[in-house]
Amino acid sequence: MTKPQDLQDDELLALSFEWRRRVLRGVKDARAYANALASEVRSRFGPARDA
Repeated sequence: MTKPQDLQDDELLALSFEWRRRVLRGVKDARAYANALASEVRSRFGPARDA
């Protein structure tokens, strides 16, 4: 698997969304990569904010 820090912004966001869906569907072993992607999203873009 590609390291999250090596991804372009658009790839990172798309993969983060996809892997989070895998976690919600119960795919075994998806949680660790989804968390790594989400962590990289937060480090690049900051925490989510309410509108």
